[in-house]
Amino acid sequence: MKKMILMLPLLFSFSVFANTQKDQKLTVIPALSKIEWKGTKLNGDFHAGDVTIKSGAVTLAGDLIKSGEIIIDMDSMTVTDIPKEKEENGKLLGHLKNEDFFNVKKFNTAKLNIKSSKVVKPSELEVTGDLTIKNITKPVVFTLNLSKQDKKTVAKGKMVVDRTEFDIKYGSKKFFTDLVVNRVINNEFELSFTVLAE
Repeated sequence: MKKMILMLPLLFSFSVFANTQKDQKLTVIPALSKIEWKGTKLNGDFHAGDVTIKSGAVTLAGDLIKSGEIIIDMDSMTVTDIPKEKEENGKLLGHLKNEDFFNVKKFNTAKLNIKSSKVVKPSELEVTGDLTIKNITKPVVFTLNLSKQDKKTVAKGKMVVDRTEFDIKYGSKKFFTDLVVNRVINNEFELSFTVLAE
């Protein structure tokens, strides 16, 4: 009983400390953030480019991302593996933006809604959320590294997305079985990102 009485002040102090730990709400800095995309063909050929963040915010709970929302400006999409001055660049970009792929005229934003995260390694988180493309929402799980840089929070990672889950069927062997090899586009594409927030 005596030990219990002595422990009470310590427990009370811990309780007060725990209750003062508040969530940290951060705003994404689009100008300092970057998302790179890469799509590949069955024969190994690939195309790559960038897309920018329109807006975003995240909530940190200690070393974890508790929640967040990232809005992506689909109209900002670029192609970087073909020189901009070449005609092929404009043709590919136009094709990616039309109804065969992302239908940007109708769906000019995409959204990542972060629901939770957990630590898998020091400074590495596994993030769970929902990705919305073309008004279709699917669950996603990916990893990222969280660090500090000049008082800003930096998240770096990669997400692999199955485009066919978002009604993007063009060149997919899943739907078109008679395609020649150099016309087959892999269903999965990569999104590599560096996101800064403060």
